[in-house]
Amino acid sequence: MDHLVLAAIFILCLLAIWLVYYGLAALRRSEAGRVRRRLKALQVDHSRSLAFDIIRIRKLSDISWIDRFLRGLPGVQDLDRLLVQANIGIKIDAILLVSLLSLVFAYILLLSFSGSRLLSLLTAPLGGGIPFFFIHIKKKKRMEKFESQLPDALELIGRSMRAGHAFSSGMKMVCEEFDDPVATEFERTLGEINFGINVDDAMKSLAARIDSADLRYFVVSVIIQRGVGGNLAEVIDNIARIIRERFKLRGQIRVLSAEGRFSAGVLCLTPILLALVIRIANPSYIAVLYEDPGGRMLATIAVIMMLIGILVIRKMIQIRV
Repeated sequence: MDHLVLAAIFILCLLAIWLVYYGLAALRRSEAGRVRRRLKALQVDHSRSLAFDIIRIRKLSDISWIDRFLRGLPGVQDLDRLLVQANIGIKIDAILLVSLLSLVFAYILLLSFSGSRLLSLLTAPLGGGIPFFFIHIKKKKRMEKFESQLPDALELIGRSMRAGHAFSSGMKMVCEEFDDPVATEFERTLGEINFGINVDDAMKSLAARIDSADLRYFVVSVIIQRGVGGNLAEVIDNIARIIRERFKLRGQIRVLSAEGRFSAGVLCLTPILLALVIRIANPSYIAVLYEDPGGRMLATIAVIMMLIGILVIRKMIQIRV
């Protein structure tokens, strides 16, 4: 067997052992152990004047030296923000480990199928990006649900303020009446405010956690109103009305682009269906694509070009409002 394949299998085994160790270590860290560590920390003498930071700092790993290493890497904070937006409780180190395992597995699979080392090296990163692809899908679905709940949540806040309640009381009503993700994110913001964080900073943190232009309009309105004054309830009602109008416009665009999306689906499925039909009708005609090394390489290149074409078509039919 090729030495490079043996090295890849060795790395895959090491990563699998590390993943098992990480899972067992996470199971051993019980709630009782965390309570004991907190009680022990309270027994330390804090009589000297210390400066405390009340801003919540997310840990990138439960292992201290890995956490320090990850914080020095570029783009890690953006990945951590993606995990927060997708509401995934897994740490970044576990995600990177799964991505590396997927990359090695994709390289071995492509090498055994195509027989080309260069082509496998060039296309293996696609396998490493599979975990991030699913995280992005989860984040997108959660953001869409948040935006669908936001107009009703804003109207509830506006009605509560017109009834004489404070802004924070309106947000608390939203936490009680709605479910995730609006209730979860507003509850986090209220928790930050109750712990002493400035309202403006808490609202900016909310806008950073949620990738929504509509929410940013709301956050900017609240910050400006706190600085210069004004009728915040009326502003919130106007924002909710604008969001609903945008939903109507998105629906109209979706109807007008239905033909293009249908054509894209036909173009993407035609090669797959044609290959299946030929495989059933005349197996020897298409056997060269998976039996001959050159045919396997051509089939791999064709699949990669199809994936690129799907991404291009998706960009063409996706219209942002």
